[in-house]
Order: sequence, then C-alpha cells, then structure tokens
Amino acid sequence: MPSDTPRRTSPILFGLAVYIAVFAAALGAAAFVSRGAMADAGSAPSADAAMAADDNTKKPYFSLSTNRIYGTYDRARVWINYQKVDHLDFRVYRVKDPVKFFKNLDDPHQIGEDEKAEVSVDYKRQPSLLEKLRSFKRTLYLSIKDYFRSQLKRTRAPPLIKNFAAKVSACR
Repeated sequence: MPSDTPRRTSPILFGLAVYIAVFAAALGAAAFVSRGAMADAGSAPSADAAMAADDNTKKPYFSLSTNRIYGTYDRARVWINYQKVDHLDFRVYRVKDPVKFFKNLDDPHQIGEDEKAEVSVDYKRQPSLLEKLRSFKRTLYLSIKDYFRSQLKRTRAPPLIKNFAAKVSACR
C-alpha cells in the first residue's frame, strides 16, 4: 500500500503543475498587454490632436456595404460608414440587365443623371418558366372542369342517371 501513494500523487502533482504554468502564462500575457495600453495612453493626447487636425482636412465620405448577396425574398442587411455627413437619402431601384447597366456607367461607384433615367423606367417583368407552366396547367384544368360540368348539366343528367341505374341493376 505505501508504494501506491507515490504513483497516485505524481499525476495529480503533474496536472497541478500544468495548471499553474498555464495560469502564469495567461497572467504574463495580460501584464504585457496592459503595459502596452499604458504606453499608448501616455501618447494619446498627441494622437487626438493629430486626428482633430486630420478631421478638418477630410472630405465627406460614406460607404454602403454588405457581406453577402440577397435574393428577392431575403431581408437585406447593410452597413453604412460615414464621416462628415449630416444625413443620407437612399433610393433603391431594380435594374433589368445589371451587367449592361454597370458596363455603361462612366464611374461604377457613382450614378449619374443618364443612369437615373434608365433605372427609373417602369420595370416590365416577363413571367418565368415556372409561372408559364402554372398558367398552362391552370388553363388546362379549368377547360377539363368546364367540359365535365357542361356534360352534367340538368338537361343531360337524367339520361345519364337512368343509364347508370340500369347498369347497376343489371350487375345485381
């Protein structure tokens, strides 16, 4: 039994030593980062003065960005970054042929008067193949339904019922 005790304590001591080493490394990294932050804090007033001087020379700017492409039924999420801009007004247009539209732009980052006229024209959408197929199927269904309804009108119903009753009684 006395020989089992050192075997049990050595893995426990090893695990404890690993935890202490990890804790010391984390504490050292935190101290290193905080010293860097203190050094930056000492030079902050000069950096703020330089930024204030740059603000006077900067031009108004904004950017509109997203991190993915959205479909027609997706809810779009965009980010706006700006500087020295009091307010922004946006208009959203649907473009029939985006490739042609952007090729014809002089500056793809700025829309001009000619492009506004092209975009604002009423957008006439052609039905998709799926919509055409659905329309065809609906027309076919309605014509078949109307045909059978016309066959079962009151004027034609009694002979059909008499015929059907005669066949049923013959089978019995």
